[in-house]
Amino acid sequence: MKKCQTTLITLISLLLVMSFLFALPCMAKEASKPLVLNVTLHWAPPPKVGAANDQASLVYWTKEIEKQTEGRVKFKIFYSSVLGKVTDFAKMVGGVGVADVGAIIAVYTQWQLPL
Repeated sequence: MKKCQTTLITLISLLLVMSFLFALPCMAKEASKPLVLNVTLHWAPPPKVGAANDQASLVYWTKEIEKQTEGRVKFKIFYSSVLGKVTDFAKMVGGVGVADVGAIIAVYTQWQLPL
């Protein structure tokens, strides 16, 4: 009986180690994919040259985070309320999951944001 239990434990341990070793390449492949965050904004895209406004600072911020994380975090910016209405931004970012980041304007969503 003792020999059977030892053999069973050894066999289960071997199967666990083998399954982990076979799963390593798949896990490494998944880990190499960058995390892409959707950003929703009500602004139009910034002008290409000489922009010093909110849009340009946001683009600079996203590029800086991409650089600091060495490409592990990327941003996809949706301008001009493409993902939804400005009044729905609080729901989109905070609840539904349409966007991960957004410029929520408190004047438009005052009934959704508690004081």
